[in-house]
Amino acid sequence: MVPYGLGYDFSTDDYKLLSVARGPWSPAIVSDRTTVEVFSMKTNVWRIIPDLKTDVELGGSGIFLKGSLHWLARRVSSRTKIISFDLAEEKFQEVVPQPARMDENHYVATMGLGVWGDCLSLFIECGENLYEGWFMKEHGVKSSWTRLFSSPVDPLPGFKHWQIGLCYTKTGKLVIDYDGWRLVVYDPQEQRFAIRNNWDWFHSIIYFESLVSPNLDDVSNRENHVQD
Repeated sequence: MVPYGLGYDFSTDDYKLLSVARGPWSPAIVSDRTTVEVFSMKTNVWRIIPDLKTDVELGGSGIFLKGSLHWLARRVSSRTKIISFDLAEEKFQEVVPQPARMDENHYVATMGLGVWGDCLSLFIECGENLYEGWFMKEHGVKSSWTRLFSSPVDPLPGFKHWQIGLCYTKTGKLVIDYDGWRLVVYDPQEQRFAIRNNWDWFHSIIYFESLVSPNLDDVSNRENHVQD
């Protein structure tokens, strides 16, 4: 999947879409062989960002928080890190620090990046056969990572190494995407789960509800039809 991300630039009151295009015979590593493009919904124009390089491999959709897009990324010959892209300055920032727990653990089977309230969240499966959820109280401050829960992975259904934690609910339950095959709601306290979908395959996206329709053309057409 081509790395991408959609977010809001507060400095220009503009929604921007970022795309990292793979070069020939190249993974999604931002280097000389890839092209980073930004689409402005305000101007309806794609722009290539010149001289933008970083030695990391990005994957999937970026998580938007506090004016920046965030990805789980792997540096060349290194472990997975969290990297951000500032939509106002249009450049990659320094790597966001991970919990000290991950520095202590040399084996992390799966990782999932998300948002909990107005904080960055991280879900990891550790080498001790534990599934943990963390959130960062102060953005960019390593010592502010706080553990939400720590639970054995044994009660979870199959696809253990393909699970992605999407979000942590207000009632203390975790919503997990099993590689687009199952959507599971897991209660770490009771160690119980429930499967919430009957689809053959899906792609999950976290969003906030709004009274504004994302398809303004259809809304305008319906309003004109009602007036007629």
